[in-house]
Amino acid sequence: MSSSKIFDCLKAADELCLDEFLDYAQTCLLGRKDWLKENLFLLYRDTFPPSSLTKLQEYCINQIRKYPLKLFISPEFITLPKVCLEELVQDDLLEISELQLFEKLIEWGIANTEDLTQTNINKFSEKDCASLSLTLDKLLKHIRFYHMESNDFYLRVTPLKAVLGTNFYDEMEVYHNKSTTTSTNGTSIPKPKKFINLLPNRGAIISKIMNLQQGAIISSWIDRKDIGQTDN
Repeated sequence: MSSSKIFDCLKAADELCLDEFLDYAQTCLLGRKDWLKENLFLLYRDTFPPSSLTKLQEYCINQIRKYPLKLFISPEFITLPKVCLEELVQDDLLEISELQLFEKLIEWGIANTEDLTQTNINKFSEKDCASLSLTLDKLLKHIRFYHMESNDFYLRVTPLKAVLGTNFYDEMEVYHNKSTTTSTNGTSIPKPKKFINLLPNRGAIISKIMNLQQGAIISSWIDRKDIGQTDN
């Protein structure tokens, strides 16, 4: 039986609560690595809770944590349900920079906001900002803006401060403020940044080393290497 048919049977069995079949079929499908890698987006979307396909869910999460580019640069990314994104943006182990994650959320938000007058963020009206803010509700608040480089924050985030909301943006802006104060001996010292209860860095190794497209190429190299090792 083809992998696609096994997966279709799994989804049907999940609805019928056929637990013994679910366990067996998931184990069978997890042995088909090539198909799993090619269909990561489909797997993640269709096995998301409340689905009982826990083995496939675990596989998807582990793959996305290590290779988020497979999901975020997928042509189907903008069709991902909001509930799936809510889970991802709260994941401490996701290997993606905060700036890249922010920009992908904006891309997703624009694609999923029907009443925007245009897609050029530099020309957004107040209504456009309000509509996009509503679409991205519960998502942007999980971006760890304090882990961005300040120059990136001012260049890429500030144009969308109306989408973030004044209070939230101001808090992050104060944190990134690099103005100076004068010490008692007349020298300039950096102004202390406002204290924020910082969440950990996601361990994003991509932002300073490579961009999304370069990361995707390396990810494809890893996939080919894995396939070669499997064949041996």
